[in-house]
Amino acid sequence: MKWFLALVVVLNLAVALYGSLKQRPAVDIHAQEVSPEQLKLLPVGWVASASAVPTAEASTPGAQTALPASLDDKPAVAAAPAPAPAASKPAAAPVPEKAPPAKPEALACFQWGPLSDSQLARVRGRLASLHLAAGQLKEAQSSELRGSGKFWVYHPALATRAETQTLLAELKGKGFDGYIVQNDGYQGSVSLGLFGKEESAKALAAKAQAAGFAKVHVEPRGQQVTSTLLTLGSLTAEQAGRLAALQKRLAPRVALKACN
Repeated sequence: MKWFLALVVVLNLAVALYGSLKQRPAVDIHAQEVSPEQLKLLPVGWVASASAVPTAEASTPGAQTALPASLDDKPAVAAAPAPAPAASKPAAAPVPEKAPPAKPEALACFQWGPLSDSQLARVRGRLASLHLAAGQLKEAQSSELRGSGKFWVYHPALATRAETQTLLAELKGKGFDGYIVQNDGYQGSVSLGLFGKEESAKALAAKAQAAGFAKVHVEPRGQQVTSTLLTLGSLTAEQAGRLAALQKRLAPRVALKACN
């Protein structure tokens, strides 16, 4: 049995070797050799005519053969011209957007007063914190009589004390009671009385005038009080806030009012 398997293997190897040798034809080395007598030199600048081109080459569609000018020259390959670079347009610079115009800040104006002399002294010491510019602060003073509701009947002082004493004697001689004032701004005047009602004071003054004392008149008694009204204009929002804080701390009973 072993010799039969060996025989089959040998036969298979032989068949494979025969097939490989049959597919490769024998190469004739002498058929590729060219005899020197068959070579022909062509003149310089010779161009092959259409009839000289072999039929096989001419029948090939699109085949064009360029022969060199001499055997030593290599066929020149025409280089395709490089495309000119396209001119690039410079990028336009972005136009900056215009910022909207800033809205002007609304300015405020306030009036604060009337302030008494003591209140004004405290306020003036704190107004520096507002950093006011020239023209932002204006002061207007006014004077009023604040009295006790009494009405005084008197004769103004004369040029000399002797004349005043003579006047007082004449008034007493006609039934009027009085005395010479020795203090305050009415020194030297002759006082005829102080009344709680204006009608009573005017009645006594009219009686004295009818008796020949024409300069006797009535004046409300009280104290002359000076007050100040502050006007603060063109205030920024920060200044207006500081002013409101000062008003609450220094004079809460005197309100701030917007300017008319």
